[in-house]
Amino acid sequence: IDRIATPGFKEAGDAVFLLGAGLDQPAATLGGSEYFAQAHGTVAGPVAIDLDMETKVQRLVIDTIRERIVRSAHDCSDGGLAVAIAECAIIGGKGVDVTLGFVERLDASLFGEAQSRVVVTTDSDRQVLLEELAVSRGVPITRLGTVTDDGVIRVGPARVSLEEAASAYNGGLAEAAAGR
Repeated sequence: IDRIATPGFKEAGDAVFLLGAGLDQPAATLGGSEYFAQAHGTVAGPVAIDLDMETKVQRLVIDTIRERIVRSAHDCSDGGLAVAIAECAIIGGKGVDVTLGFVERLDASLFGEAQSRVVVTTDSDRQVLLEELAVSRGVPITRLGTVTDDGVIRVGPARVSLEEAASAYNGGLAEAAAGR
């Protein structure tokens, strides 16, 4: 029980990685997503899963937590990559700087709920080990960026203060209930 990894970012300078299905996602990953429900008022579309990849990703995450290679871990369900990163920043009280590079569909990359995607962090001493383990186990790994102490969440073209994100995240239900 003492070898766990919570979703919150831990230390400034930690490297942020995406394990499993990469950044470039097809539009189909938006099917059934929170984004589709919020932006378009519908929940529709197929949801696909590669059980072999899911098994590889989950085993890698469990093993790297057990070996204390990974400091934090969070899946990309319920909102996709952007929401997972924001939740990690809010829970940990840390900023983050994520570089996306070119992707065909920014909405699918940030908000698609493709299976087998987990955001993890590790310190600089264990970064190469994490990358080597992922490659040796056939798990795609993408370096996303770095945890910061500056109180800003930067994900590709989006930038929001940690305070503003936390306020929206923690107060969203109350505002919705109040009809705002």
